[in-house]
Amino acid sequence: MIQMYRTATRAFLDIFPLAIVISAMVALAKQFLSSTSIFDGSLIAFAIIAFYAHRAILLDERLSWRNALWRPSKDAQPIKMGPFLWRMFGWWTFAAAVWAFCFLALRRASFLPDQNITPDESAGLIFVGLILTVVITLPVLAAFGTMFPAAAVEGSTSLGSAWRRGRKSFWRALGRLWGGNILFFVISSGVLLWLLPETGSPVMDGVMRVPFELVGIFAICLTAAALSLAYIEDEFENSHAPDQTDDGPLRS
Repeated sequence: MIQMYRTATRAFLDIFPLAIVISAMVALAKQFLSSTSIFDGSLIAFAIIAFYAHRAILLDERLSWRNALWRPSKDAQPIKMGPFLWRMFGWWTFAAAVWAFCFLALRRASFLPDQNITPDESAGLIFVGLILTVVITLPVLAAFGTMFPAAAVEGSTSLGSAWRRGRKSFWRALGRLWGGNILFFVISSGVLLWLLPETGSPVMDGVMRVPFELVGIFAICLTAAALSLAYIEDEFENSHAPDQTDDGPLRS
């Protein structure tokens, strides 16, 4: 667990310019725009964060302020982000489908089909549905999630390769996911809610949203660390096996 937090911290510092820019943009957008108008943009922003977090861990890449604010130089090595992004959005679609199923199942079990529910009851169903979604999807992520670091470094991204890696590190990866992203995000968000209450000023409230977004980004780095460590451990085993396989470049 300590190794995961150390790895995530290093990745967070490596991508900090991008993290602070995206945090500020998303925080201000959430403050001044409707949630539906920024939802897709936030997903893309956090998917990009995850992509660069994996590369920071596996390839020792460090983003500069120029990378975060402007286009890279013309002679920069082209980066293929597409394979990572479509897998990430595929994963989110799966998680959303699980949540929708849990929500509808809970509503059917708790209320009559034609019964109207109050906003508080709906919020309760949403919250419980989210908890069930996390419980259901985290084992799937532990089993197949190494496709994400593989896609970030242009390694083998097939489900067969992901399952081969995942079944060897399943319990370690699952423990890291629970003790990393989930535990950190819940505790840190609760502490920030206590320390940074709303002021009533739109500008100040927008500024104080930035730490919440940074907490979310560090949680993304923790997930990237948990999956990348499983990927690295498999690469280490393969490098010491008689029949070596190469799933992509790794940081030294």
